[in-house]
Amino acid sequence: MKSLKIGSEACKFDVEKDEWSKLINIAQTKKIEIEEQKMVQVVVVLTSNEKIYSYLFDYGNRLVLEEEKHFLGILKTDTETSVKKMVCLWSDGSVDFPSYSLREKMIQTNLQNESTEILLNGYDGFIVKTIGKTMK
Repeated sequence: MKSLKIGSEACKFDVEKDEWSKLINIAQTKKIEIEEQKMVQVVVVLTSNEKIYSYLFDYGNRLVLEEEKHFLGILKTDTETSVKKMVCLWSDGSVDFPSYSLREKMIQTNLQNESTEILLNGYDGFIVKTIGKTMK
């Protein structure tokens, strides 16, 4: 199976009151592209410079580590390595962590990413954890 390298896209936007809603809406729009596939996650990030990037990761593909490097390479090229918020939506609709290796690479790329907030499904709605807290 060929890797899903649909890629990233960036767009500038005016920060709204609820940044999480903006990220979730983008993730849900991208999710339409992957609903029929298992093991695929949409990752949407908001950088400290208020740019949004999204990427589809196929975790059923053995080349996914290269996809993670590619995604972070795009952020590096655009000098957008400091990530403020992150939403990771699986094809089944659940909101979860990105892979451990992606979190690790994000911290290696920019130490400030230990403070990146990740939206997660909680018992009664959503909860937020930082990457640093998830790595301990």
